[in-house]
Amino acid sequence: MISLAWLYQQYENLKKAHEEYLQRHCWKHAAAANAQPEGVMCSTNSKDNDKSGLCILGHRTSFFAPKPRLSREEKWAERENELLDIALHLLEQEGFAEFSMEKLIRNCNFSKGTVYNHFSGKEDCQAALCLRGMHYVGELMTRAYAFDGHARERLLAFHFAYSLYSRVNPTMFLSVITCRTPGFQEKVAPERALKIIEMDRYLFQLAGDALRKARDEGALPVDENLDEIALTFLNWSTSFGVCALTTTGFDTESSRAIRQRNLPLMAANLMMDGMGVMPSSKEWDYDKTWDRIAQEVFAPELTMLLHNQRPEVAPQGEQ
Repeated sequence: MISLAWLYQQYENLKKAHEEYLQRHCWKHAAAANAQPEGVMCSTNSKDNDKSGLCILGHRTSFFAPKPRLSREEKWAERENELLDIALHLLEQEGFAEFSMEKLIRNCNFSKGTVYNHFSGKEDCQAALCLRGMHYVGELMTRAYAFDGHARERLLAFHFAYSLYSRVNPTMFLSVITCRTPGFQEKVAPERALKIIEMDRYLFQLAGDALRKARDEGALPVDENLDEIALTFLNWSTSFGVCALTTTGFDTESSRAIRQRNLPLMAANLMMDGMGVMPSSKEWDYDKTWDRIAQEVFAPELTMLLHNQRPEVAPQGEQ
């Protein structure tokens, strides 16, 4: 005869085994699902499950694994990035002139007060998008400078990265121009304006480091008339100018012919030949280098663009 004590003991054993299994697996699956909204159900189809299935005795359970509790700062960042995603979509659909805080509020699931807690106005919101784009540029530049090539090839990878950025998200790229106007800057929250200045300095230093390394390796001759700051500015502004003009979509007969050429590569070669960066474009096939950069560094982004998909731009974070 089965006693109640025996049944209770079996229940306790199963309960303990169940809890141990969930600790080993359910949290892992919830994290792998990027902490999906509350109530992430553990799936028996995961490749990470063992032979017994996710739940005890090989059966699906109705247990829901709650996502880990976020800190106040994490919740704030998550909400702000959600608002920025919506703002970016509105800007792409309607343009900068038509964007407003009222439209952002109507298209999100947050109250007016919550939205204004994050952004003091539409200019501040666009500045936050600009800041997100600057973080993404920093990521692309870091990957570019890790390219396995000589000093001038790594500099060329910088031009490739900036051109790629303007293609991945032209709206976010052009937001930088909008954020530079004096009237605009006056309406940006001081803390965010300071962050933009800090990112400007970081990116400029990153671009300058590549030129310094080229000079240290003997690929860039010393010129007393062109200091490091001037060279960095000229190199960067050349890339930015080409990308900005081609992104704005000006429509003339000459522009249609120009777009069939690799303008970022042509501009980079003209600039670096003028700076005296060796080997020159007559001594080295930089068309092949450009293709290598595409294949070895930025293949995932280019594949997605080829299929009319946008590579994911990670939310802004600290550098």
